[in-house]
Amino acid sequence: MKIDPHILSEASRSFGLELSGLRPLGGMEGMALEYKQGGRKYVLKVTPRDKSNPDQIEQIKAKFKFINYLDENGVRVAKPVPSPQSNWLEITETEDTIYLVTAATKAEGRHVDLYDPSQSKPDFFRAWGRVTGRMHRLAKTFEHWRKDPNKGEAVSPIIDWREEHEFFRNWCQFEEVREKWVALGQEIEALPITREGYGLIHNDLHPWNFLVNPSGEITVIDFDVCAFHFFAKDIAIALFFANWIGNPGKGQSKDNYLTMFFQNYMQGYAAENNLEDFWYRVLPVFLKHHQILLFTVFTDEWVTPNKWQLSTLQKWKRQILQDIPVVKMQF
Repeated sequence: MKIDPHILSEASRSFGLELSGLRPLGGMEGMALEYKQGGRKYVLKVTPRDKSNPDQIEQIKAKFKFINYLDENGVRVAKPVPSPQSNWLEITETEDTIYLVTAATKAEGRHVDLYDPSQSKPDFFRAWGRVTGRMHRLAKTFEHWRKDPNKGEAVSPIIDWREEHEFFRNWCQFEEVREKWVALGQEIEALPITREGYGLIHNDLHPWNFLVNPSGEITVIDFDVCAFHFFAKDIAIALFFANWIGNPGKGQSKDNYLTMFFQNYMQGYAAENNLEDFWYRVLPVFLKHHQILLFTVFTDEWVTPNKWQLSTLQKWKRQILQDIPVVKMQF
């Protein structure tokens, strides 16, 4: 995304930096810029937002509190860095837009390409499950574990699954897909909200949102859509991407690959967090939930889709309307 250099310069100065010393990294929803201080690398992020949402600033502050809590308890994250004014968030404004300016340590490592069989190994799948399980375990003891507090408790500004669901209901361009989304929401509404299966989740933990260092350790990044949700949703997202992008390679079927992925992922997960068997049985609901969510996003973002993108959207729409399961697995 292109942002006016004047805005970027002002944003940089709010963190005591000069734009000329920053290296652009790009970004879909804003601009990320790399800089160095004291021999370490950091990333400055400038994100434009409409002024119509008065809660977004408090949401970001609350998410940073959660990220720092994870960091303090052994989860490797891109840790937020305060500005010289001791603020986690600085703001640059124009007449119609506010620009949210944040900084964080730059995560070490590389993104794993699920399509490359040489990178899709059991050790990696277990590490992915392990970091997810640890985050869920810690979410149980965070100061907020649900949006609706007990009497006398403060309400968290971070959205919950119902607010997310309403947002995508309004965004969806196809009435027949919207009807499936609404029906899915009714199924999710009936699920029990307990501390053992619900809390703050990353909500987008796929291989582009974490990096793996040479020792196999995962650093989690991009908590932009962090929300109060069912833990099963994070697990379903991992399985969804393994099914969508994962490449079994020669001599292995997709079904066997997914079984291998899920067994290793859940082995890592179980080492950190215990999840009742009930939640495995509802994974198909959350797999379909993520399929409709991504279908809605990419229908809007892929304005002139290439052949692969068009084929993906057509396949997903058919599966959604015909109630075809995302994966052929027994849970």
